[in-house]
Amino acid sequence: MIFRLLFVVVFVAIGFVLGVLWSGHELLNDPMMLTESLKLQEAPEAVGSLPKGTILYRYTPGPSTPTYIVSVNTKNVSLLEAIEFENSMTVSPMSSYVE
Repeated sequence: MIFRLLFVVVFVAIGFVLGVLWSGHELLNDPMMLTESLKLQEAPEAVGSLPKGTILYRYTPGPSTPTYIVSVNTKNVSLLEAIEFENSMTVSPMSSYVE
């Protein structure tokens, strides 16, 4: 009986610790909406934009510039090429500015 009680207490404690750790890694925290369009630039010849009203989610505050994530739906999967990062949660940010 004591062994079962000890097992339940340890199981609950592990669940609590894992819950606390997971809450710090939620991806879709702090949604923000663009109030005007935002230019994006990956390279001098690779320029695009996000329209006003786009929802961005804070990824990390970073040392000086916060990084955000945008979710995109597309049926044009033939335009996508798989890449691999050492860490599966790596985000490769691009520069943005307002004209």
